[in-house]
Amino acid sequence: MNDFDIDKIDQEFQAGKYTVEDLKKLPKEIQRELSQKKADHELDKVQSEIDFQPRDWSKQPSPHYIGGIFGEDVHFISYLTVFTEPNAVFVSDIMSTVEFFRTRAKLDSFIDALTQARDNAFPADSAL
Repeated sequence: MNDFDIDKIDQEFQAGKYTVEDLKKLPKEIQRELSQKKADHELDKVQSEIDFQPRDWSKQPSPHYIGGIFGEDVHFISYLTVFTEPNAVFVSDIMSTVEFFRTRAKLDSFIDALTQARDNAFPADSAL
Protein backbone atom coordinates (compact mmCIF):
# COMPACT_ATOMS: atom_id res chain seq x y z
CA MET A 1 0.00 0.00 0.00
CA ASN A 2 2.75 2.47 0.90
CA ASP A 3 6.48 2.43 1.48
CA PHE A 4 6.37 4.24 4.82
CA ASP A 5 7.38 2.38 7.98
CA ILE A 6 4.86 3.79 10.46
CA ASP A 7 6.59 2.28 13.51
CA LYS A 8 9.97 3.69 12.47
CA ILE A 9 8.53 7.16 11.78
CA ASP A 10 6.71 7.07 15.12
CA GLN A 11 9.89 6.09 16.99
CA GLU A 12 11.88 8.81 15.25
CA PHE A 13 9.15 11.36 16.00
CA GLN A 14 9.16 10.31 19.68
CA ALA A 15 12.97 10.69 19.67
CA GLY A 16 12.64 14.25 18.32
CA LYS A 17 13.96 13.60 14.82
CA TYR A 18 10.77 15.00 13.26
CA THR A 19 8.52 17.91 14.16
CA VAL A 20 4.76 18.08 13.73
CA GLU A 21 5.43 20.35 10.74
CA ASP A 22 7.58 17.60 9.18
CA LEU A 23 4.76 15.09 9.67
CA LYS A 24 2.24 17.43 8.01
CA LYS A 25 4.21 16.97 4.77
CA LEU A 26 3.46 13.23 4.73
CA PRO A 27 0.44 11.79 2.89
CA LYS A 28 -2.85 12.11 4.81
CA GLU A 29 -3.27 8.36 5.35
CA ILE A 30 0.19 8.20 6.97
CA GLN A 31 -0.66 11.22 9.14
CA ARG A 32 -3.84 9.45 10.29
CA GLU A 33 -1.96 6.27 11.16
CA LEU A 34 0.72 8.17 13.09
CA SER A 35 -1.89 10.23 14.89
CA GLN A 36 -3.82 7.08 15.83
CA LYS A 37 -0.61 5.46 17.11
CA LYS A 38 0.18 8.49 19.31
CA ALA A 39 -3.38 8.52 20.67
CA ASP A 40 -3.22 4.77 21.36
CA HIS A 41 0.00 5.24 23.38
CA GLU A 42 -1.60 8.04 25.39
CA LEU A 43 -4.79 6.00 25.90
CA ASP A 44 -2.73 3.09 27.25
CA LYS A 45 -1.05 5.42 29.76
CA VAL A 46 -4.30 7.07 30.89
CA GLN A 47 -6.17 3.75 30.96
CA SER A 48 -3.52 2.16 33.18
CA GLU A 49 -3.93 5.03 35.64
CA ILE A 50 -7.71 4.64 35.54
CA ASP A 51 -7.56 0.86 35.90
CA PHE A 52 -5.14 0.71 38.83
CA GLN A 53 -5.25 3.94 40.85
CA PRO A 54 -7.83 4.72 43.54
CA ARG A 55 -9.72 7.94 42.84
CA ASP A 56 -12.39 10.29 44.12
CA TRP A 57 -15.58 8.80 42.63
CA SER A 58 -17.46 12.08 43.07
CA LYS A 59 -15.36 13.77 40.37
CA GLN A 60 -14.85 13.27 36.65
CA PRO A 61 -11.10 12.85 36.01
CA SER A 62 -9.50 14.61 33.03
CA PRO A 63 -8.74 14.34 30.20
CA HIS A 64 -11.90 12.95 28.66
CA TYR A 65 -10.50 13.11 25.15
CA ILE A 66 -7.24 11.66 23.93
CA GLY A 67 -5.96 13.50 20.87
CA GLY A 68 -3.66 12.60 18.07
CA ILE A 69 -0.56 14.40 16.87
CA PHE A 70 -2.52 17.11 15.08
CA GLY A 71 -4.91 17.88 17.92
CA GLU A 72 -7.90 15.91 16.68
CA ASP A 73 -9.88 13.82 19.15
CA VAL A 74 -9.19 10.14 18.61
CA HIS A 75 -10.40 8.48 21.83
CA PHE A 76 -13.10 9.44 24.31
CA ILE A 77 -12.91 8.10 27.86
CA SER A 78 -16.07 8.03 29.91
CA TYR A 79 -15.76 7.61 33.67
CA LEU A 80 -18.30 6.46 36.20
CA THR A 81 -19.09 9.07 38.80
CA VAL A 82 -21.10 8.74 42.02
CA PHE A 83 -23.44 11.60 42.95
CA THR A 84 -25.68 12.03 45.95
CA GLU A 85 -28.71 14.12 46.73
CA PRO A 86 -31.22 13.81 49.56
CA ASN A 87 -32.63 10.26 49.54
CA ALA A 88 -30.81 9.25 46.35
CA VAL A 89 -27.45 8.04 45.13
CA PHE A 90 -26.80 7.68 41.45
CA VAL A 91 -23.97 6.41 39.31
CA SER A 92 -23.49 7.99 35.93
CA ASP A 93 -21.00 8.40 33.17
CA ILE A 94 -20.58 11.68 31.38
CA MET A 95 -23.41 10.88 28.96
CA SER A 96 -26.13 9.35 31.10
CA THR A 97 -27.15 7.93 34.46
CA VAL A 98 -26.20 4.28 34.77
CA GLU A 99 -28.10 3.45 37.97
CA PHE A 100 -30.29 5.18 40.56
CA PHE A 101 -30.42 4.05 44.18
CA ARG A 102 -33.49 5.56 45.83
CA THR A 103 -33.53 3.22 48.82
CA ARG A 104 -30.84 2.15 51.24
CA ALA A 105 -31.78 -1.51 50.64
CA LYS A 106 -31.14 -1.21 46.90
CA LEU A 107 -27.81 0.58 47.48
CA ASP A 108 -26.81 -2.04 50.06
CA SER A 109 -27.57 -4.81 47.56
CA PHE A 110 -25.27 -3.10 45.04
CA ILE A 111 -22.52 -2.67 47.65
CA ASP A 112 -22.91 -6.36 48.58
CA ALA A 113 -22.57 -7.33 44.92
CA LEU A 114 -19.44 -5.18 44.55
CA THR A 115 -17.99 -6.63 47.76
CA GLN A 116 -18.65 -10.17 46.52
CA ALA A 117 -17.11 -9.38 43.13
CA ARG A 118 -14.06 -7.83 44.86
CA ASP A 119 -13.63 -10.87 47.11
CA ASN A 120 -13.92 -13.21 44.13
CA ALA A 121 -11.42 -11.23 42.05
CA PHE A 122 -9.00 -10.37 44.84
CA PRO A 123 -8.97 -13.07 47.53
CA ALA A 124 -7.96 -11.79 50.97
CA ASP A 125 -4.82 -13.93 51.04
CA SER A 126 -3.53 -12.25 47.86
CA ALA A 127 -3.81 -8.70 49.24
CA LEU A 128 -0.47 -6.90 49.41
